Amino acid sequence: MIFIEELKSNAILAPRAHLLVPECTGHEWADLDTDYIKAIFSESGALLFRGFPGDVDRLVALTDRFCYDYMINPKSGRKPVEPEKRVETVNVGNRSFELHAERHQLPFSPHICFFYCHEAPEKYGETTYCDGSALVDRLSSKMRKMLRIRKLRYDNIADIEVLAGALGVAANESDVKQALDEKGLSGFYEFTSSRIIQRYCVPFFGKSRFSGKEAFVSYLLFNRYTRGELHYPTFENSEMIPSHVSDEIRERAEEIKIIHKWQKNDLLMLDNTRFMHGRNQIDPSGPRSIWTRFGYADF
Repeated sequence: MIFIEELKSNAILAPRAHLLVPECTGHEWADLDTDYIKAIFSESGALLFRGFPGDVDRLVALTDRFCYDYMINPKSGRKPVEPEKRVETVNVGNRSFELHAERHQLPFSPHICFFYCHEAPEKYGETTYCDGSALVDRLSSKMRKMLRIRKLRYDNIADIEVLAGALGVAANESDVKQALDEKGLSGFYEFTSSRIIQRYCVPFFGKSRFSGKEAFVSYLLFNRYTRGELHYPTFENSEMIPSHVSDEIRERAEEIKIIHKWQKNDLLMLDNTRFMHGRNQIDPSGPRSIWTRFGYADF
């Protein structure tokens, strides 16, 4: 197995995905040592498997070595690839997306994001990612000090189909309530006669599940700069987060953002508790097929 560490990006040093390539012709994902992958993933938070043969069955077999369950994203503009195995496409459409952690606005966001390139774009459509641990270090000391004592608040009206898809149960109140109870999440949700209310706060700087490093990951940049939502998320007291706060975070993230140009059969594995991801604008006339699995790790 050849192991390559690439660090340089945008003229400064920034963490980039560790590259794994076949050591010989015919070498497959199945030949890779599971404990070795877990070890380097825990340290780096991002792996790029390149040059291996891939398909949906290989993807499922590899990811199942690291995760015990997966979430899907109904009503998000994704298309099912293997519904029973919880493999979906990325969001359809051509627009660019700001950096974000997958489903960070839920109290049970996935631990690992897998992105597999079934069909590579000829131009544009790159996936972007950013190490939230490196981002914390790049913020001004004044900003770090302030954010360490504040929280992000994700209060919204939950959609039962989205909750059910994320929880892996049927889209009815009884099953959703039971799943929330079993996962110890009932305290974040209030069921009324007409709606489900979510109230959820999380520190601005969390810790990576795998490395233990402090990291900034959130939905703030996506909601603020892609969707134009100024009042979601907020500070823990429901106060709107000022533009100078989100602007500094975004500017520092842009300085260390990695732009990944896809090749067929690439597999990008990201620590969703440490890395944010996004994408550049897509060429509507060209091919681009990226499959996803958002998993809950068993290590």
